[in-house]
Amino acid sequence: MKRRSRLLSILLSLALAVGMIPAFGVTAGAATTMNPQVNDRIVTWSALDGAAYYEVTWTQANYFDSKDKLTGTSFDVQSEIDSNPQFTSGKCTVYVDAYRSSGVHIKTEQVTFDYVPKVPALEDPKNVRFKGTKCQWDPVDGAEHYSFALYANGQNLLSESVEGTSKDISAYVESDVSYYFVVRAFSSKVKWSHWIDSESVSGAQLKAGYKTPEKLAGTVTVTADSTPICPGTTLDCTFSGGLAQVPTDKMAFQWQFTRTSDVPANINGANKRQYTIGDAFGNSLIRVRITAQGYSGEVTSEWVTVDSAAYTSTEYNITVFAG
Repeated sequence: MKRRSRLLSILLSLALAVGMIPAFGVTAGAATTMNPQVNDRIVTWSALDGAAYYEVTWTQANYFDSKDKLTGTSFDVQSEIDSNPQFTSGKCTVYVDAYRSSGVHIKTEQVTFDYVPKVPALEDPKNVRFKGTKCQWDPVDGAEHYSFALYANGQNLLSESVEGTSKDISAYVESDVSYYFVVRAFSSKVKWSHWIDSESVSGAQLKAGYKTPEKLAGTVTVTADSTPICPGTTLDCTFSGGLAQVPTDKMAFQWQFTRTSDVPANINGANKRQYTIGDAFGNSLIRVRITAQGYSGEVTSEWVTVDSAAYTSTEYNITVFAG
């Protein structure tokens, strides 16, 4: 009987000793990750074991802002971003940092979301272009001025505020250097526009009077005079929108055909608006584009493809370029 009592006493002592050993693992039920998420206006996260407070930072491109000493696990990040005019629609990253009461940082986690402003914003500058050594863009309604930056061989050379819609950079242009610029519209009353980039052009071109091609939005449509589309069908290529600015007597219609795995080839003699499908092209893909030159500009539209084997015609919205 004494032996059994002694054994029981030893087992109880061991159990108590084990219970007094500090637990180096994670407390049952404690969160080891915050898993931040953004839903509607709010960023939320799970409470992290040992965290006394949190800091939330939101960033976009070179801009950031933050809110610290948050003791809860949610924050209205949309309202904060809306109040900062530098943030525009697009990808935005939110960082959540957890801290102990002593100020020691524990962990950082992040989430990226598509930010859509719920407040008015300026339109983006359009028709951003070079005209010789002048940088130009179309005016934006409501803009008080424009933020402008010039880059030379990829390095920022000049950053300033511009009141009008052009900036002369002749004092900075060197022939063997490549240049581009970025511009955004500014207002103290609504959100700023996005930064809009120009094309990259050599200094030698700019000094020679280079002019950025102008974008003209338009539509090229191919219709057939009979269906199904087959040899003998006449295809008619028409256009609308920006192409209407191009003199019709300077236009040419380039028709091509291709068969499976073939490289497209020009159809000899087919350079008018209408083309009647010949016997040799009955099982071919036929495509057309409009070109124009010999006037104040030059145009090359995108291709419009007609699948004659499938008896279909296709209408494409296209962008053309005129110099």
